[in-house]
Amino acid sequence: LTTLASSTAQQLEEVWDEVGYTPEERASQLSDLLVQFRDLCDNKIAEEKGVAETFRQTIADSKSEIIETSEALRTHVDSVLLRENTGQSLTDELATLEATLEG
Repeated sequence: LTTLASSTAQQLEEVWDEVGYTPEERASQLSDLLVQFRDLCDNKIAEEKGVAETFRQTIADSKSEIIETSEALRTHVDSVLLRENTGQSLTDELATLEATLEG
């Protein structure tokens, strides 16, 4: 990110030199750029939180399905599968549950 910011600033300075922007105009342009970047970052964070929430919901649904299936089959479910915090990433936890449901 630091390299990108430095490169962008250098390129903007070159363009602004060519255009003839005043220091005030440059400051305004940078301020606008920072607001846009902050908005982009906020949107990306919200998007990724949504992804994590989708994983959590899918995990909860999978655990419910495992419980319902085991009750229907009158079999025992390994309690490790149903723990809330397994220490795994959400991706790994979902993969484990999906493998259990498939197998």
